[in-house]
Amino acid sequence: IGVQEAGQPPFVPRISLTLPALLDSKLVVILISGAAKKQPVEAALGGADLPVRAVLLQNRTPVRILWAP
Repeated sequence: IGVQEAGQPPFVPRISLTLPALLDSKLVVILISGAAKKQPVEAALGGADLPVRAVLLQNRTPVRILWAP
């Protein structure tokens, strides 16, 4: 679904996908920019119950994480 203006900064157009739609991909790439965005992904990998955990812990679709400072 298209989202013309996100509810949080940055207020730019985005798309939203369901988990099944994401997992129908050949590859999921998670781009993390900055330390503030890195922390939730690390927490999810450590067991925290965050939405990204569903993508990270599944074995249906390959996931690549790219860290950018």
